[in-house]
Amino acid sequence: PPGMKILCGYWALDGAPTPTGTLPAMQAARPAPAHAARQAWTADDGQLAFGSLWWSPQPGLAAPACIAAHPESGCVVVADARLDNPAELRAALSLPAPADAPDSRTDHATALILQAWLRWGQACVERIDGDFAFAIHDPREQLVYLARDRMGCCPLYVHHVPGRLLVFGSTSQAVLAHPWVPADLNEARIADVMVPGLEALDFTSTFHTQVMRSPPRHHFVVTRDRHALRQYWRLAPGKAAAAPRSDDEWV
Repeated sequence: PPGMKILCGYWALDGAPTPTGTLPAMQAARPAPAHAARQAWTADDGQLAFGSLWWSPQPGLAAPACIAAHPESGCVVVADARLDNPAELRAALSLPAPADAPDSRTDHATALILQAWLRWGQACVERIDGDFAFAIHDPREQLVYLARDRMGCCPLYVHHVPGRLLVFGSTSQAVLAHPWVPADLNEARIADVMVPGLEALDFTSTFHTQVMRSPPRHHFVVTRDRHALRQYWRLAPGKAAAAPRSDDEWV
């Protein structure tokens, strides 16, 4: 459904207890109307949590599922996603079209991403086409997997201290709402934005030194003792065809 969708989450990698109310504070970092729908999931040990916030200016719309879980594996995903190839994904995964919204690109996107993870693991992002930012927790491998779409249409901000803390969100405000994320200003980034022509040359820095933008077409894998940021897609150079020689050929 049309509307605003925010995702957020954290993982206390060192096992330190997270202050009560942290996830609701992250969800509330972006002002939203009273009818906004909030979804949340927290691990049994309380060290890892996912949250989402959705609202629409159109009244009466049902909120899409932004969080999906797979009880057998324990995998959980939170996503802001609009898929361009849901039918292709369902065919590859041998899944039937949903009876309630067979042409939907958003209502069932989170569940499809989860099924793609269960089938292809980290390679799933190479098969997903559309606008998306999502996080997956896989307890079998004790990791959190973050991914952003090829063109960077859906934002994703990250604070990561190896071995200690991972915080992510659709906005830097959501990340900064975590009580352990410093709000130190990044003066170089501020200057970058103020000088015409420089903005967007850097795809990772933000106005805060401890918050980075996850770059487009990258995925970020985090465990308790390692992490890796990798580019999963790039525009492959191709050989240009001969230029048309007539109006009919151009058409």
